[in-house]
Amino acid sequence: DRENIAEEIESVGKSERRTLESHLARLMMHLLKWEYQAERRGRSWANSIESSRMKLRRVLRDNPSLKPALADMIAETYPEARLDASDETGLPKTVFPADCPWPFDQMMADGFWPGEAAVPSDD
Repeated sequence: DRENIAEEIESVGKSERRTLESHLARLMMHLLKWEYQAERRGRSWANSIESSRMKLRRVLRDNPSLKPALADMIAETYPEARLDASDETGLPKTVFPADCPWPFDQMMADGFWPGEAAVPSDD
């Protein structure tokens, strides 16, 4: 029956959008932590950033129709990332920019590390 199929397709689309938003929020939170708490940078944060980028690429590869909504999703999820970064670093929320300081393509670039610090080696 067409109505149930349409509902199921809509539900899958919403689920994929939530997954994309979750990965975006995690990536932005770790980029904020990387930039604003430089003394605590480590392989764990770098791995989280790299992992989030890979997951985002996969979701977008499988759901290219979500690409046009990225700017809106960033604007919607950045406040959560900012709050989580504040909670995890102990820094006041006001330390972090009110709006996401990076465009999506920059956040996704493998060589992008805010604050121009080197990534910890795998040694």
